[in-house]
Amino acid sequence: DFAVTNTAPDQTVAIADGGNGNVTVGGTYPNFTIDVPSNTDAQDISTDNNPGNITIDNGSTLNLNVDDADSDPNNEIELPSGGNNGQVLSTNGAGFYTWVDSNTGPQGPTGNDGATGPAGPQGIPGNDGATGPSGADGVDGAQGIQGETGPAGPAGADGVDGAQGIQGETGPAGPQGPAGADGVTSPSVNAIIRITDDITLTEEHQTIILLPSCSGRNCDGPTITLPSASSCIGRIYYIKNYSGGDSDISEYIDDEGDSDDKLDDGRGYMLQSDGVEWQLIIRG
Repeated sequence: DFAVTNTAPDQTVAIADGGNGNVTVGGTYPNFTIDVPSNTDAQDISTDNNPGNITIDNGSTLNLNVDDADSDPNNEIELPSGGNNGQVLSTNGAGFYTWVDSNTGPQGPTGNDGATGPAGPQGIPGNDGATGPSGADGVDGAQGIQGETGPAGPAGADGVDGAQGIQGETGPAGPQGPAGADGVTSPSVNAIIRITDDITLTEEHQTIILLPSCSGRNCDGPTITLPSASSCIGRIYYIKNYSGGDSDISEYIDDEGDSDDKLDDGRGYMLQSDGVEWQLIIRG
């Protein structure tokens, strides 16, 4: 077993193996070297990564004490990871180390904080939040002054009729009214006649039946002449034509508002004067 105590860092340490191969331990703190000549027993040296533990296979275990002389574990340099071939270690003087190219100077001290930059642009407004709950009703305010009267509203619907009142007393008779217009003169003679010849109608006629003037049904019917409509307002004539042919008649206004001057065979007519023209009232 070998035991080396390094009590003076940065000093060369040498040790003999007691005559079994002249093993030497050398180097400077914290890097030690162990030289085993080739004529010694075949041995392998390894470590379990715990400080001070070195294992020699096919031989004894060698324990080396490599602690700092000041036993302060916080004053060693922790090398940064990475780095490229040819780079060197640089420090900022505050315990921070980096790998830098060999042609660059040492890490300069950290500069002072720069001035505050200008404010950035206004961001896009966010979505409206949900409507909060209604607050409690406030205290009623003082009574306001009377406002102006508004316009009248629309009339309401008629109400239900009230009960029938009692009959009032009969009033005095009114004065005599003016005499009414004369009514239509009723025919006094020939209220209904049957004819085969032409005829001019007067107030003596009302219903006229036109009969055939020849044998068969191919005769021309008699011609009817009406009095002036303005001379007999309201007068009515009933004319039935089955004379066997169409009959001519004074002009009248038919049921479509057109002028006509024929009475068709096999038809009945009701004509009435309106004081201006003769009007067809019914055609049967």
